[in-house]
Amino acid sequence: MNLLISAALFGILGAVVRTAADFLKCNILKEKITSQGIIFYAFSVVAIGAFLGIVLDYGWAVSFIGGYAGQDVLEGLYQAIKKVKVSFK
Repeated sequence: MNLLISAALFGILGAVVRTAADFLKCNILKEKITSQGIIFYAFSVVAIGAFLGIVLDYGWAVSFIGGYAGQDVLEGLYQAIKKVKVSFK
């Protein structure tokens, strides 16, 4: 298999594992999950996981961890944007 494709797949796999952990956490905390949120999250998981898996192509483990940690970056950005109130005058 092509090394670039392999790195992208391991990055996606890491992101999918992180997503499963997030959904389990939401289930335990009884939080609502909308279908639009799931679709957006699924596309972002694939994109960020593949990108970081390719960028951090120093082996399958690093690509996996890059995909897993990429979701932390996305979640941190979401939390930062959610806290900032934007107003236009």
